[in-house]
Amino acid sequence: MGMKKDSGLKGISPLVAVIMLIAFTMVVAGILASWASQFALTQRQQIQLCSEAFIFIQSGVYDNSSTPPELNLMVWNNGDVDLTGFDIIVTYDNDSMPSKYSKDVNITAGDIKTFTVVGAPANIKSVDVVSDQCKGARDMLLKYSIKGLT
Repeated sequence: MGMKKDSGLKGISPLVAVIMLIAFTMVVAGILASWASQFALTQRQQIQLCSEAFIFIQSGVYDNSSTPPELNLMVWNNGDVDLTGFDIIVTYDNDSMPSKYSKDVNITAGDIKTFTVVGAPANIKSVDVVSDQCKGARDMLLKYSIKGLT
């Protein structure tokens, strides 16, 4: 009857296919290994940096004579690392949602800065100051330690 027609198309041999798969796998593994080692190095450097980061709230004063009222916090960077950016988290006696105030402030190691929170209500339960850069560098004041609230 009829003879098979040769279309001229031939597949790659199984040996070449296996070699190509192994080469592709090695390239992907190399890229992932490079990324993982760089990521681990960066994380290690950040942990080492932050292990020397500390802050201390030296004082808190609530001034309800100003309009609107203000909460002033003196924050001392008593660590060995310059810190950039802070969050001030205020919790309230009535267990309402805490307020978060971000401060784009730099405090070099050994320096003291005053943070002012404008419009904070007087029913403050506690105030946390947390470094954005090193989350472990934080301190808290309870309302009993804030002048003007007691």
